[in-house]
Amino acid sequence: RLKRRPLPFDYEIGENPYLKLVRRIFTNSRERWRQQNVNGAFSELRRLLPTHPPDRKLSKNEILRLAMRYIDFLVALLRDQSTTSSTSSTTTTSSTSSSGGGGGGGGG
Repeated sequence: RLKRRPLPFDYEIGENPYLKLVRRIFTNSRERWRQQNVNGAFSELRRLLPTHPPDRKLSKNEILRLAMRYIDFLVALLRDQSTTSSTSSTTTTSSTSSSGGGGGGGGG
């Protein structure tokens, strides 16, 4: 972990209780802001996950695990779709070439 860069007033604090209080308030405020950002990101991720019931409260751990499972599901879905589309285009090509050239069929 990188060490944080000292703030301008880090060197001025010394034993002054007022400056220590200001620093603690600043640090607490910065941590509160960081935690709100993290919680906001989790809320946004939660909103994108399909669950039943949709408004069920989930822990951060559950949100991350569900997100991983949902991503795996979407990857498998895309893989299946690409396999299906390549199979259907092969079938369409072979049926078109076998039925298109003969000229004789069912007229009588």
